[in-house]
Amino acid sequence: MTHRREQAMAQIKVLLTGLTTTGDRIFRGRTLPLDRDKELPCWLLYMGADIPEDPHTPNDLIINLNVHLDAMVAAAEDVETILNQMDLEATQKLLDKDGAPPDYQIGLTDFVQQIRWLGSDEPEPEYTGDRAMMRQRSLWQVTYERSRTDPSS
Repeated sequence: MTHRREQAMAQIKVLLTGLTTTGDRIFRGRTLPLDRDKELPCWLLYMGADIPEDPHTPNDLIINLNVHLDAMVAAAEDVETILNQMDLEATQKLLDKDGAPPDYQIGLTDFVQQIRWLGSDEPEPEYTGDRAMMRQRSLWQVTYERSRTDPSS
């Protein structure tokens, strides 16, 4: 069995694969440098804090998992336009009009209660030699339910 946190992170990666702006360039937990010419634009997906709403409940736990989603683009004149398009596509994949997971998120809807966007940082440049990339981090929160004694159920 797989931890529910892992199931949610894996499904988010699947949902964000194949977007118009980034194609299959979504990297989970990436620590290696990006190849500016071959791997941009892309998404970097990182797991954040995983915090129970009430750790003292005797039954199943409701957990808030923070997910960091970094949009990475090559520095260019239209960098904000590209970042905004990436954000639009990701938001449309992760949320429906009510903020609940869309029905097509098979594997998430049975235990995920809500996915919320919590905000985005301002775009910041990152330099590799004399070549710049821009990063904009968005924070998402996945609220899910799991057993107190078995994180996979």
